[in-house]
Amino acid sequence: MKTPNILLIICTLFCVKICNAQVATSTVNRIESYKNAKSKLQDLNSIAFKNIGPTIMSGRVTDLAVNPNNTNEFYAAYASGGLWHTVNNGLSFTPIFDNEASITIGAIAVNWKKNIIWVG
Repeated sequence: MKTPNILLIICTLFCVKICNAQVATSTVNRIESYKNAKSKLQDLNSIAFKNIGPTIMSGRVTDLAVNPNNTNEFYAAYASGGLWHTVNNGLSFTPIFDNEASITIGAIAVNWKKNIIWVG
């Protein structure tokens, strides 16, 4: 019974030795890699970011329910901002919970065939 254990230990040590082997990188390759990474970072600095969500932010999104037949339509639930509906992939939103006693939402579910929304 001891032979398989010794064989297992030898195989494990051999695999560790192979996995930890390192290949030296030349100085020229390192400098070229650094120049490539630096130029890519400079390209990112030229990107202008634009908010594509609701024009008035109302908090953290807690859940989304997307229509499987039309992915441009979905509901977005906010932790402190109610429930919002969009039919144009988020270009504009309609508030759903403006007249409710609570606007704090943790989860939503939608039956798209029957037009039923569950809010929790």
